[in-house]
Amino acid sequence: MGQGARRHQRLGPQGEDDPNPNPNPNPNPNPNPNQVLHDAMPVIHVRGITADEKDTTGAYICPVYTTTIRGPTFTFEAPMRSDRPAHVWVLAAVCLVMQPDQ
Repeated sequence: MGQGARRHQRLGPQGEDDPNPNPNPNPNPNPNPNQVLHDAMPVIHVRGITADEKDTTGAYICPVYTTTIRGPTFTFEAPMRSDRPAHVWVLAAVCLVMQPDQ
């Protein structure tokens, strides 16, 4: 699952986290309790490659963690194609999580 972003199923590149999945014409200044923090990702085929095969052109190097407790559960980096610059995803702290807390 992705944390901090969502993936557009047809177009592919990641989209920003939807702060208001049910838009209201009269927005409430209070935080939205329906905000999407974790969004499901499609199944990702992971395979090992050598450093000279690695192509990160136009990709965000996304950290992958085992659980939402980030630090000690870091597993690997996954290049995720995106139509936005990598700094957008870094500032949003986007990562992939292998299993949810629940």
